[in-house]
Amino acid sequence: MKRVCSQQIFCSPDVILRNTVVEQDSNNRITNLIALGNQLAETSHTLFYDGIISSEIMSVKFNIGSNDENFLNDYQHINLQLNTSDKLFKPESKPLLLDFESNDLSIINAILKEKYYLLSNFNVFEIIAGCTYYPNYILNLSKEIKLFSKTNLLLWKGFHQTNNSINRQIEIIRL
Repeated sequence: MKRVCSQQIFCSPDVILRNTVVEQDSNNRITNLIALGNQLAETSHTLFYDGIISSEIMSVKFNIGSNDENFLNDYQHINLQLNTSDKLFKPESKPLLLDFESNDLSIINAILKEKYYLLSNFNVFEIIAGCTYYPNYILNLSKEIKLFSKTNLLLWKGFHQTNNSINRQIEIIRL
């Protein structure tokens, strides 16, 4: 069993927990979400991190066939792996859907560091939702942060906490 906590836990665009411990078993299944405000003492064996904890990044293109791409019309889909533009992306009324065409964090971190300025019009929560929450929803997976779901937890570091914008130091690590 492992317990982790951070300033913020990103569960969905509408649910961002604060002062909460995520407890997982050895199979990465979430067994408990412990609100620290309800505790008389700190939880034992909890690792505290600086950043935002999220569920794992999923590549939609990597996990579907080319015939199933009609759903992309409902999203502001940006494929960062293939993008060669140097123009800033601007938020639209559709939810952001980011695709790195990879689940490898070393590749994703390299792309984010190289193209962070293209995403500067989005806050870190829109970016996290675009590569974790919405892909999980589209692919009909249950890998979000909620009780009994099974997911790899990630820690997002390198953003400005005052305005939640990203910077060149952005880094994602597996917990």
